[in-house]
Amino acid sequence: RSTGENQSYLARSYITPKPNIADWLDRAVVPIARDRVKGATVTPPAGPGYTMVRDNKDQPDFRVLDLPKGRELSFAGSPDGVAGAITGFNFDDVAKADQVDFSKASQSVTNTFDGLTITVKIAAKGMDHWATVAATGTSPMTQEEAARINARVNGWAFKLMDMGVTQFTATLETLLKPLPGK
Repeated sequence: RSTGENQSYLARSYITPKPNIADWLDRAVVPIARDRVKGATVTPPAGPGYTMVRDNKDQPDFRVLDLPKGRELSFAGSPDGVAGAITGFNFDDVAKADQVDFSKASQSVTNTFDGLTITVKIAAKGMDHWATVAATGTSPMTQEEAARINARVNGWAFKLMDMGVTQFTATLETLLKPLPGK
């Protein structure tokens, strides 16, 4: 109540405090819709790098360019989760990027139909995997979007959830049918 007044008020809050610091993080670091994604190039920690693309937004599945001779995808949509990994970018924690060694990091470079390129580098630190994000654009609109993304992520490393690690670092072999006899 206010000083000198007899009237008092009861206030209720609908905010539930969250005990985990990570619950307070804004997780919308890279807000990219799947229909914008044209393709991605992955350089995994082991095995050869590879590129996945689709010709237009209406094409549901990505295809892998330059499949090894005699090999085929395990199923038509096997590259989809890897190519669209950026659309589900999620993390558990944030740290200064200089606390993780990214000198030998694997990476995933995602390209959109409108000219935005997002590079995610992934490095292990202990049992955890951390990622840095950088964006570039080829048109004034995507350059502005890239600048907004970079302003949020510059200097930070994001601790990836297990699914994110699997998608961003998948080897080509995981997308292919097993060789006969294996």
